[in-house]
Amino acid sequence: MQPDYFKQMRWIYWIIFIFLVLFASTTVLVAPMFVGILEWTPSEIETFKTIIILLALAGIPAAFILHSKRVKRISSTLPFHDQVRQYKAGFFIKIITIEALAVLTLIGYMVTFQNTF
Repeated sequence: MQPDYFKQMRWIYWIIFIFLVLFASTTVLVAPMFVGILEWTPSEIETFKTIIILLALAGIPAAFILHSKRVKRISSTLPFHDQVRQYKAGFFIKIITIEALAVLTLIGYMVTFQNTF
């Protein structure tokens, strides 16, 4: 019997989504406590924001492009469970890339306590 790949993908999605919501909630609650720990100059904050924006501009399209290329490479002659398994690998890469950018943005908010993040 083959594993239920669709169920696995749903679980992966929901686990990552719940983690991100919990991390965002924690960041919003904890960020005011970190304001005095690191002293950032306005130019350092702007540089950090620029880096995050550039990573987002490169990372989000890259995640979708890599996923679509991976999906296009799936052979139609493979059994269905192998096709779904390969799709799941591409889906996982896409979700992890996008979530990593979100976590980096939340860390930026937590460290700088700037609402522009």
